[in-house]
Amino acid sequence: MEAQTSLIKQHLIDPEICIRCNTCETICPVGAITHDSMNYVVKADMCNSCMDCISPCPTGSIDNWRWVPKTQTYSIEEQLKWHELPQEKSLEELQAAGVSVGEPSTVSTPARLPALPNIPTFAELGFPSMTGSQWLGLSAPKNIPAPIAQKLTALMPEILAKPDIASRLEELQTLPRKTPVVGDDFVKLIRSQIDGWTKVAKRANVQVMV
Repeated sequence: MEAQTSLIKQHLIDPEICIRCNTCETICPVGAITHDSMNYVVKADMCNSCMDCISPCPTGSIDNWRWVPKTQTYSIEEQLKWHELPQEKSLEELQAAGVSVGEPSTVSTPARLPALPNIPTFAELGFPSMTGSQWLGLSAPKNIPAPIAQKLTALMPEILAKPDIASRLEELQTLPRKTPVVGDDFVKLIRSQIDGWTKVAKRANVQVMV
């Protein structure tokens, strides 16, 4: 009988967008963050997932996580050599490491995930309101000159269509929209998300802990 190991969500820092400002290391209450001349990294055996470092990070580089077997967390030595974050481990890799995992029966994303092509969405099963997933967007300062805003808006669909960008997003299980939401439509999307999740939080009586 093979020994089973548990799965943990390891906190990592993206070296591609980290600006080495030292904010995270300074603010960490348990000293779980360290660095060398190349990278800032999180010590898996010390991080208590308090999230104190997330909002102060100016680039969002510290808001990254990977599911890994508890016996195979990424070491400090490995992380210090990284130029980019590793991909999420596949179900096959987790199972080979002794983690007992099974495929989900349904996903809540708007479309099927490339890594799980045979798993239907809730919308396909007749529950369109049960669609919800993490999404990313690009915003700019409030008073950005209109010509610059218009140029950035026009460039986004072109950038997202580039093969290397699309491939990298797929590796991260991020699905670019076939028609990117830009300009005023993006503002409407943000407002609709705030309104929708506010209602969910009120129904569930979610309380903010401070």
